[in-house]
Amino acid sequence: MFIIGNGRVITRDAETPYLSEGAVVTDGILIKEVGQTAAMGGKYPDAEFIDARGGVVMPGREFDRPRGENDPQSRIEAKFFVKF
Repeated sequence: MFIIGNGRVITRDAETPYLSEGAVVTDGILIKEVGQTAAMGGKYPDAEFIDARGGVVMPGREFDRPRGENDPQSRIEAKFFVKF
């Protein structure tokens, strides 16, 4: 599990489109959670931390076709770009 944190995260969520001190938690190829760096570090203390150093962390891919709720690929893949 990894936390990519201390970055400016573009979430693509209409309610919270941007996190200035954001982090993305990944588990294998899946995005587990997105939130503030401090909160994610506290929630996942054993995760390896990757410091984005204030860079932009943004989604690199998402699925564009509907899938069933039980389809394991209905979860978002952990493909993010970090721009330093």
